[in-house]
Amino acid sequence: ISRDKIRRWSTAVFEGDIERSLFPRQARAMTHPGRRAWLEQQRARERAAHEAEVERLNARVQELEAVNQALGKAIGLLHSISEQEPDENPKPTDLPDS
Repeated sequence: ISRDKIRRWSTAVFEGDIERSLFPRQARAMTHPGRRAWLEQQRARERAAHEAEVERLNARVQELEAVNQALGKAIGLLHSISEQEPDENPKPTDLPDS
């Protein structure tokens, strides 16, 4: 491996090209600074959109967990009410005469 190739690789590492899968080709860098700045802005917009989506989904999860907890309490209340009721329906002979 030539010294020049190692220097180009080192430059690519320090400039962040390799982290973004932008590898240098032949003797020149794959991206020029203007293009790189545009790519960074694009990635920043994507990150912001993803973060907004994560926030929205986290809020939805909290909402659904609260609904789940409320339903659990309602089911528990229904179970406690049903335990207080008689287990069997009254037989026709047990009904009072009118």
